[in-house]
Amino acid sequence: MFNLAGEKRQPGWHLAGFVGLCGGLILFAMSWEGCGAGGASATLSGEVSFAGEPIRNGSIRLDPVNGKGIPVSTQISDGKYSFAPGSGLVAGSYRVSITAVRVLAETEDPETGQKVQQTEQYIPDKYNTRTTLQISISGGTNTQNFALEP
Repeated sequence: MFNLAGEKRQPGWHLAGFVGLCGGLILFAMSWEGCGAGGASATLSGEVSFAGEPIRNGSIRLDPVNGKGIPVSTQISDGKYSFAPGSGLVAGSYRVSITAVRVLAETEDPETGQKVQQTEQYIPDKYNTRTTLQISISGGTNTQNFALEP
């Protein structure tokens, strides 16, 4: 066997190099968890309402305020959300973005016969693209409700 430079390789080098590469990747992956975030792992759950009504179908996203760590998001269903263990959430300060859609109309596509829903994202920009919401999360279990107003 020859390498890219045309030099003869020792038999078994390929396997040894592969094992070394895999070991390095495993160590890197283990050190990456929480890298830069500096916080203990956390969970977060709560309720989300808009104009006094639970948000039926939406999402909540948390972006680290200091730019360290990773953004995390989860679904809002029937007014409730939960970032479970293993979601990547760690202690720290976050900007909170909330979006939700509602069905305006349901029609049938004349070509396929399938039902098509017309929806709208109805949460004001101040809660998503121009969010003013922030939260501080500690390690362990956290609860935070969001009562959004128009």
